[in-house]
Amino acid sequence: MFNKTLKHKSDNSKVLDFAAAQAEINDRVKALAGKREIARKLKSKNTALEIIAETTGLSVEEIESL
Repeated sequence: MFNKTLKHKSDNSKVLDFAAAQAEINDRVKALAGKREIARKLKSKNTALEIIAETTGLSVEEIESL
């Protein structure tokens, strides 16, 4: 019985760890999408690519491809 309870707690912990990792990935994807949207807007206003890169943290190459 003790081993089953211990395994159940371990399984729950793994599920929670996975969910937390997924949430972190989702947050990073959303943040990157936001940076790209800002870069697109700045690029459309003819802002220097170097300034956009410095502001957003995106590479100049990535900004050029937007």
